[in-house]
Amino acid sequence: VSMEVPLSYSIKSSGVQSGSPVFSGEMEMTMSGVTLNVPMYSDGKYTYMELMGSKIKQPVEDGNNDFQEMADTLLSMFSEDKFEGVVAVKNDDGTKSIDLPLDNETFQEAYSDLVDSMLGSLGEETTDLNLSMNVSDAKVSVVINKDGYIEKVDLKCDLKLTMSSEGESVDMNMNLDMSGEYKNTGSEVTVTAPSDLDEYEEVDYGF
Repeated sequence: VSMEVPLSYSIKSSGVQSGSPVFSGEMEMTMSGVTLNVPMYSDGKYTYMELMGSKIKQPVEDGNNDFQEMADTLLSMFSEDKFEGVVAVKNDDGTKSIDLPLDNETFQEAYSDLVDSMLGSLGEETTDLNLSMNVSDAKVSVVINKDGYIEKVDLKCDLKLTMSSEGESVDMNMNLDMSGEYKNTGSEVTVTAPSDLDEYEEVDYGF
């Protein structure tokens, strides 16, 4: 059984370097031919979203912000020694491209938060299972624009998740294909809060 679930985020952020980031954006997910669009906003204290006609807000706990995590995931690089011997290719439009293959250990070290999130998304029913993940054919591709800013990052890999208990095991194979494009990097960005934030009801569950 295979299923493809396209999921995309469009995010605008300001104040990231000051340590007081504000985000706005939209999540789009398509499943079984149905596309769901979810407007989202975060002021650092709450994340607000409008989901199927309901306006809800969720506290940002311990400084963790889903928007920040999404923005940082593809840029979860590692020490500079990982880039030793990697050649940047100059493109016709003046940009430069870098392709960096990753082995299983390097991938899980660089993207540990992503791996933990994927394992956690399996639900509480897997708590008593022994879970392990193996990554193959992993590669990060980076495009750097003429001003020296990262313009695009692609992450692709094959994942094999093994769930075992009482001597029996089940394997789940997944193909991960993530792409992020960074627009107007280095330019001033203004994020405007929705005018109806007082209409959002606080909830205590996550997405």
